[in-house]
Amino acid sequence: MRDKVMVALWMAYTMLNIFTHFIVTWVGGAGTIIIVYLFFLYFVFFYGENTHRGVIPKIPLLCFLALYCLIMLFLNANAPTYTVFGLELNYSVWNMLTFIPKVLSAAAIIEKSSEEMLDWTRVWFVVTSSVTLFFSIALLIIDSTVLKLSATGHGEYYPLVFDFQTIAGFAVIIPAFLCYFGNARHRILFAIFIAAVVVGVSMASFFISILSMLVGAIVFFVLKIKRRWLRILITTLTTAGLLVQAWNSNSLTAVKAFAGIIPFPEISKRVSQLVLFYEKGVMADTTSRIRMYMESLERIFQHPFMGSLFWDNTVKISGHSTIMDIWIGCGLITLLLFVLFLISVYRYQLDAFCETRSQSSAVLATFVSFLFFIIFNPLFASPNIMVFWLMIPVFLVEPKRTGVVLSVLQ
Repeated sequence: MRDKVMVALWMAYTMLNIFTHFIVTWVGGAGTIIIVYLFFLYFVFFYGENTHRGVIPKIPLLCFLALYCLIMLFLNANAPTYTVFGLELNYSVWNMLTFIPKVLSAAAIIEKSSEEMLDWTRVWFVVTSSVTLFFSIALLIIDSTVLKLSATGHGEYYPLVFDFQTIAGFAVIIPAFLCYFGNARHRILFAIFIAAVVVGVSMASFFISILSMLVGAIVFFVLKIKRRWLRILITTLTTAGLLVQAWNSNSLTAVKAFAGIIPFPEISKRVSQLVLFYEKGVMADTTSRIRMYMESLERIFQHPFMGSLFWDNTVKISGHSTIMDIWIGCGLITLLLFVLFLISVYRYQLDAFCETRSQSSAVLATFVSFLFFIIFNPLFASPNIMVFWLMIPVFLVEPKRTGVVLSVLQ
């Protein structure tokens, strides 16, 4: 019972921003730091069946956490500060202090949970997510731009609604939701939950999150096709069709017409501006990231192996591509360590939890969606996305396990 209570509280703390908001309001940043580390200590040393042994992270996880700290220091050098224990902490330091125990707590829960506790964790994930989705969708119906403004620091903060990190997390793990739907005990309720996630992510109007969600769903359904030749045929024909249509002027006309009927103004605007860029090379404000990517490639070629921060710690990192930020800042070797970490997590999820084709398809599709997101968006400034990704085994029913796994990255 104690473990169940702690999991429920941790999920509420992780998924509902209002908890963090109240803690910061009542006791300041120090209270948030204390609570997140109390959760961390409990899950590492007291949670689960084998309470005599804590989690021993493997080298890839430690490399990732060290990399995270290094990048955050430079990514947010001029960010606002928080007062914690009487000290003025930069936003990057604040993120480090809260994100690292969150990641390790998620790793401990997944590694040390029995099948019963995985079910319990999944229930509370859905319950807390549903609360956030309900208030967020209601607010977006009233004002479709509220989350965009809040995420960019230009609007009012609403503690009951989801933030950019949560939106991106939902988008990335949609294949895991689709996998669980096939075996859900209450399919109608879970179908409503999936529909709410899709509507919420779409209404929030973060273009990369929507694309990540679509990529994950498409890859999942293609991978579920049993016949390999049919998967290859569908993929080849679809790719060829898209390439042909890319040079077809009628296709651009159709896309423009489609943009006009999209019910979400921000997405309609983004699609129209991407068409404008494709036609005339004109970069509007929402396509300015393309210029950032081009500038990032130039910096990468200047110091490809050691990274620019080794030579100049004042270099500006774009913050809009995790892969490019790592390569620019810390070089190719560090980027390879990061890739090693991602592959380690993927292999752990695949080997420890997957018995059916649907499960393995969900893990690979989620991995592809996650990669797509971090290529075009920041992971380090949105750390909860990593927590979402680590938690997807709770949606992989009937995990293939005989006991507690030695490490989350075994």
